[in-house]
Amino acid sequence: MGDASRHFSWYEFRCRCLRPCQAKDGTVVQDVILMLEELRALLTILPGREVYIVPSSGLRCEEHDRDLQDPRYRRAATGYHSKGLAVDFSAYYLAAGHPVWLPGYEIVNVANQMPQFAQGSNGGIGTGELFVHLDLRTEQAARWRY
Repeated sequence: MGDASRHFSWYEFRCRCLRPCQAKDGTVVQDVILMLEELRALLTILPGREVYIVPSSGLRCEEHDRDLQDPRYRRAATGYHSKGLAVDFSAYYLAAGHPVWLPGYEIVNVANQMPQFAQGSNGGIGTGELFVHLDLRTEQAARWRY
C-alpha cells in the first residue's frame, strides 16, 4: 500500500538528483499515478499473474532533467518529468519466487490499448529493452525507442 495510491508511494516519484532541490518534496501529477494503476491492472489481467511496476524516474528538478538530456536529440529545455507529467519504469511478475521482468515492447503493447495512448490520442511512449517512459503530453503524440 502506498500513500499516493493503492500500489504507489509519493517517495517512488521523487527527484533522484544528488543535490537539495524542490522536486524532492514535489509530486507528480495525480493523473500519472492513476495511469500507472490502470496499466498495472491491465498487465495483471493479461498474463493472469500479479504484475509489479517499479518507477525509476518520476519528478525531476529542472537542473537534473537537463543533466539527463541526450545531446543527440533536440527538445525543450525541460521535459515532462520536470512538469510532473512523466514516469520511467520497469515491470515484473514472480515465477517460482523469482522476478521475471517484462520486455518494454510488451508493456507498450498494453499501454497502447489505454485511452491516453491509443491511436489518435496524445501521450508519449519511449520503449527500452526492459523499461518504458510514459508521459501525458497534450500536444502531438510521440513514440521512440531507446
